[in-house]
Amino acid sequence: QRFDERTTKLEVAKIAAFSAMKLLNPLDQVGLLSFNAEWEWTIPMTEAGKREQIAGRLAALTHGGGTDLFKAVQEGVRVLKNVQAVKKHLITLSDGLTPNMDFEAAMRDAVANNITVTTVALGQDADRTLMDAIAHWGQGRSYYTDNAINIPRIFTAETILVSRGLLEEE
Repeated sequence: QRFDERTTKLEVAKIAAFSAMKLLNPLDQVGLLSFNAEWEWTIPMTEAGKREQIAGRLAALTHGGGTDLFKAVQEGVRVLKNVQAVKKHLITLSDGLTPNMDFEAAMRDAVANNITVTTVALGQDADRTLMDAIAHWGQGRSYYTDNAINIPRIFTAETILVSRGLLEEE
């Protein structure tokens, strides 16, 4: 994969999501929730092995404006609650610049439903304090990068960590 200045943060995020999904067992459930002022399931929960469908949905994803991280996290947790799986994990990519909401309560709800949440804060202006807190409350890990090129590596490393943890448990 070669990157240049024209490669947008969104394109890199798409590459990261697809790279992470390729590491999973084909029968593992994956989904991608994109958000700006509203949220949308770019990839509704589906089997990770359906790579052509996943790639097609990712290709169609375009950029929006504004971010309501809270609504997106709530929706991700709501859907994951209904997934039958030993391990449920949400990776959140954002600058964290979002209206002030009760993220701690949302993360308590996630953890109570066997869902862990990892955050990836992107950009020099990112609210790293909020993103770190969400990961802490969500019993996940917190990453930060000011360079979008690092996102695929972070996503794949996190996916490997979560998958390895599952293998150790079994």
